[in-house]
Order: sequence, then structure tokens, then C-alpha cells
Amino acid sequence: MEVSGNIGVILLAAGASARMGTSKQMLYLDGEPMLARAARIAVAVSGTNAVVVLGANADNHIECLRNISIQTVTNTSWSSGMGASIKQGMRWIIEHRPATSAALIMVCDQPAVSDSHLRALIVRHSGPGTPVVASAYAGTIGVPALFDTRFLVSC
Repeated sequence: MEVSGNIGVILLAAGASARMGTSKQMLYLDGEPMLARAARIAVAVSGTNAVVVLGANADNHIECLRNISIQTVTNTSWSSGMGASIKQGMRWIIEHRPATSAALIMVCDQPAVSDSHLRALIVRHSGPGTPVVASAYAGTIGVPALFDTRFLVSC
């Protein structure tokens, strides 16, 4: 079930997985590629407000998304780093979903992330004084993270 029509999800999946030597996006977990699993979770919390940013191996990656109703964009500058993919996703949100109040950034290679985790971030964000909400694990703060769209003005 969708949590809010005003939350956009940007699923980052553009990397080449160079250190691993094989596409992390296509590694199977519980019978499906991690990219497909993450895309299903993104759609579960944001409906049509979800977009996958592809890059390296985009043709292979898009194939595993064919049965999931999620938008895709290709970051041709994917080798510039994650920031370029975030910018591409933010630009898509601004152009195609202008009523979006916040953008949730997630990656596809975090198998412990669930729709309930993303919903908890959204609920936390809805409280007063929380324009940015991030996840914490192993002493680190990071993605998934949720940002008010007021931070997206210069994408």
C-alpha cells in the first residue's frame, strides 16, 4: 500500500560494481535480482512517484524491471559518481512530479531495507522540524534518506 502520493523515491542503480566484478544489481536474493526487489519496495511506498536511475549495464538492468510499474532514467554520466545519479533522479522528480513534497533516496544493494523501514522514515519526516531523515546502521548515517524538496531547487 502506498504511504503518500507526495513522496518521491529515487532508486540509485547506475554503478558498475567494479570492485565486485559483477553487477550487484543483478545478484539474486530470495529468487529475484536485488534491483527488482528494491524497485518493488520503492513502488510500494510511493506508487507512480518512484524512479530508478540506471547507468552502467542499463540494458541488462532494465530487463529485470519489465514487470514492475516504475519509471526509469539513464544517467549517461554514471561514472562521475553517485552525486550525478542523485542529481538525475532529483531532476526527474522536479520535472515529472512537481507536487512531490519530499524525495527518498535509496540504493538497491541493501537487502535489509524493507517497505516498513521506508514507511518509518516517511512517518518520522512528517513530524515537526524534520526536513531531512536518514537511516543509521553500524555507527554510520546514510541511505535510505528523505529530503524535503526545498533542498532540490538547483538540480
